Amino acid sequence: MSRRHYFTPLPTPTQPSEEISMGRILLVAVILTVFYSVLAGRLWLLQIVRGDDYRDKALLNRSQRVQTTAPRGIILDRKGQPLVTNATQFAVYLHPDEVFSLAALLKIVDPEKIDKTKPLKPKKPRLPTPKEREAIRKVQEYLDRVADLVEIPRLELNEKIRTKRGGKNDLIPIRENIDRRLMARLYERQDDLPGISVQIIPIRSYPRLKRATHILGYTRPVSAEELKDPRILAYPLEKKYRGGDWIGKQGLEKEYDQYLRGTLGYEAFEVDGRGRRRKELTKEPAKSGANLVLSLDAQVQEVAEKALAGRPGAVVALDPRSGRILALASAPTYDLTLWTRPRTNADVAQMQEGGAELNRATSKYPPGSTFKIITMTAGLASHRLPSGAYCPGYIMMGKKKKKCMGSHGGIDSLSAFAQSCNVFFFQAGFQIGDEILSDWAHRFGLGSKTGIDLPSEKQGTVPSKKWAREKRDRGWWRGDLADMAIGQGFDEATPLQMAVVAATIGNGGTIWKPKLVEKIVDSNDPKKVLFDNKPERVGELGLDKNSLRQVQTAMRAVVERGNGTSRAAAIPGITVAGKSGTAETGFPGKAHGWFTCYAARPGEESSIAVCVLLEATKPGDNFHGGGVCAPIARAVIEAHYNGISPPTPKEDKLPTRRGRRR
Repeated sequence: MSRRHYFTPLPTPTQPSEEISMGRILLVAVILTVFYSVLAGRLWLLQIVRGDDYRDKALLNRSQRVQTTAPRGIILDRKGQPLVTNATQFAVYLHPDEVFSLAALLKIVDPEKIDKTKPLKPKKPRLPTPKEREAIRKVQEYLDRVADLVEIPRLELNEKIRTKRGGKNDLIPIRENIDRRLMARLYERQDDLPGISVQIIPIRSYPRLKRATHILGYTRPVSAEELKDPRILAYPLEKKYRGGDWIGKQGLEKEYDQYLRGTLGYEAFEVDGRGRRRKELTKEPAKSGANLVLSLDAQVQEVAEKALAGRPGAVVALDPRSGRILALASAPTYDLTLWTRPRTNADVAQMQEGGAELNRATSKYPPGSTFKIITMTAGLASHRLPSGAYCPGYIMMGKKKKKCMGSHGGIDSLSAFAQSCNVFFFQAGFQIGDEILSDWAHRFGLGSKTGIDLPSEKQGTVPSKKWAREKRDRGWWRGDLADMAIGQGFDEATPLQMAVVAATIGNGGTIWKPKLVEKIVDSNDPKKVLFDNKPERVGELGLDKNSLRQVQTAMRAVVERGNGTSRAAAIPGITVAGKSGTAETGFPGKAHGWFTCYAARPGEESSIAVCVLLEATKPGDNFHGGGVCAPIARAVIEAHYNGISPPTPKEDKLPTRRGRRR
């Protein structure tokens, strides 16, 4: 019988049992829940909320969208003759987002500019790390290659980058108006130098060179300040300006910029990894801006400018029935195409010579004896105009003589006006007084802007005793009143204002707001009027018919009488009524010449009022308005009625009368 042996394991020590903590379980559960919630939320944010944005960004890795600038609207005269059209030129642009960031470029071209934007810290400047030095080297090398390829000095390239305008990724124009040789070279090297592109941009073209320069104005690249201008910021989205775009800077180009500005378009291209265009995807063509149709008559404008013959001065012609401007010339002038290309020192000198950029038609000058229209009107209306006076050739003001052009002897009001007798009008000014004279000057529109649709118009000055105390902090003397009555002293008016004065007398007392733009039409459909600039009545003169008739008779006598000062303005078959003037400048031998008038065919309403100014710029320019300005007005009136364009007069053959204050 076998015996079984049973193995009995040795006893092991008892291990203490661990109880599972519910707190730990909850903590782990919360952590996992938060983690997966954040992960799920992030996925939802990336795929659902921002999915479209990231999809667009992904598409940009293989596509490129470029905005295209539309041509500006063209400008036409009243008969449809083009004054401003469009042409094209090639320009080179730098794409900062395709190469280095703009901040990196700015740090290289203008380190101080970046440092100035940060608060100063009292610690030693940190030296660049090896990685930063390498980045700087690459940017410097890139800019050197760009400057060499585009053929501009490196310092000029730095300046264009430093003065960049617009958004951070907007293109930077680095050279304009390149020739086809350089354009071909850039296309050949586009694969070797990314971030550079050549684009076609519209520029202005002028069929009539040096004509209506001060009316039309010019365009130039938009500035950083203009991009922040509330008026520019209010433009519709499709007309927003970007850095490098051209904007109206002067004249009608500035005044009607929002209408002339075209609607932006775009082109989308498929590009490879190096940014090279491979295929056109979509295209939205840009649309031209609206066209301006002016009240200007190009033929009358040309006659006015030819008659000035480049001498400093201005001619304004307008329709007394509506205020429409028929011609507005200022001389000297310059070629507006100078603004469409890089300018040389000679170009700058041409624009600055003789103040060619100044619009003298809206600048202020002492009006001289043309102001006597207002003095006579105020005297008749207030019943204070002397019936006559005795003129010995001067009047004593204390111990000083105020001279007349000659000794007229006994003279009545009509003859005094026709012969421009200063002594008579000194006496008239004393009887009328400064308050009444000032009031009637303001009624005619002097002392305030006419409101013409041009920027930079001056308002002139109408003095008085109250004005002298408030503006000059001085007294008002008898000599001031005498000067005021003949358009001297503190009197200041623009040729445009004096044209309005003549027009107001010519039309019977209605004051119209001058305007240049007749209407604005759609460039694609000229019959579609976007803005109709209807005549605007400013007010009525409030002069009784009998007094008005006397002023009109006196103005006709200036031209028609044998002893009138402006016989040179007479035109057979046309009634011309006006007033000449010679305005002292305060310098011996220098006086401005004036002539303002209105004209009409017998039995018809007056359809043109003209004011001519010749500015004295050098000794010997002692102009008598009836001798040098009246013939210019006559040429303009003949062009208006008969289409006559007389030959250009020569400056050295024009008569002047020295020492005569008319």
